Amino acid sequence: MTGLVVLALAAAWLFVSARVARCVARAIRRPYVSFISAVFTFLALTILPFVDEIVGRSQFQHLCAQEAAVWASPDAARVIAAKQRISFSDRKGLIFPVREQTSAYIDSATGMVFYSVTSFHTPGGFLMRGGLGMGNSKSCWPETRSEKELGLDIDAMLRRGER
Repeated sequence: MTGLVVLALAAAWLFVSARVARCVARAIRRPYVSFISAVFTFLALTILPFVDEIVGRSQFQHLCAQEAAVWASPDAARVIAAKQRISFSDRKGLIFPVREQTSAYIDSATGMVFYSVTSFHTPGGFLMRGGLGMGNSKSCWPETRSEKELGLDIDAMLRRGER
C-alpha cells in the first residue's frame, strides 16, 4: 500500500512539474529559449524534493569518513574489568539531523577511558523523515581497528566490571 501511495505522489509531483514548466515556456516568446527554459524548469522542479537528501548524504558520508573512529589507549591490554558509557549528541551545521554516538569503555580500577568508538546516525532528509524512509535510519561505524584486532575481549571485561 505504501508503494502505491509513493507512486501516486511521484506521479502528482511530475504532473505539477510538467504544468509549471509548460507555463514558463508559454510566458517566453522565443521558441528556442522557451524550450530550454521549460526543460530546465522541469528538471529543477523534479529534483527539488531530493536536494536536501543529495547534499545531506554527501555531508554524512564525509563526516563518517573523517570522524567515525576507534580509539584505544596503549594500556588497553592491561585492563581487567570495565564499564561502558554510551552518550549521544546532536551535530550542528548539517543539512539534516545527525546524532553522534560515543561508546566509551572505562577501566573499573582507574576510572580512565581505555577504548572508545564514535559512530553517526541519521534519519535522512525531508522526504525520508516524512515517511519515505519508513522509520529506517542510516548509520556509519568505523571500519578499522576493532577490539578483536587489538586483542581485547570487551565482553569479558564488561562481565567482570559488573561484579
